[in-house]
Amino acid sequence: MASVDIFLSTRTLYHQLMLSDVELGGETVFPFLDLRVPAQKGSLVVWYNLFLNGTSDWRVVHISCPILMGDKWIATKWLREYPQMFIRPCPLKMEPLPEYSGNTF
Repeated sequence: MASVDIFLSTRTLYHQLMLSDVELGGETVFPFLDLRVPAQKGSLVVWYNLFLNGTSDWRVVHISCPILMGDKWIATKWLREYPQMFIRPCPLKMEPLPEYSGNTF
């Protein structure tokens, strides 16, 4: 397999699990599909982000409506077009960025 840039690896499949109920608002809306998914604990929404030919499926553009009352907790999982575990491994040691090296918190 040719080398793949991690940032160019497309999210092909998306999972969104609702971890909490929202008292008012917080729906996930797919405007091009005329679909509104309420934020209901235990609900799982799954969709593909690509057409069969590999181009982006613009119909799955989605937004989250404002939460008017309560809290919204979700868990997400993306499955990418290419594996990433060896493309961008976790470093064993990291140096701070210069602009943050003098800050103490």
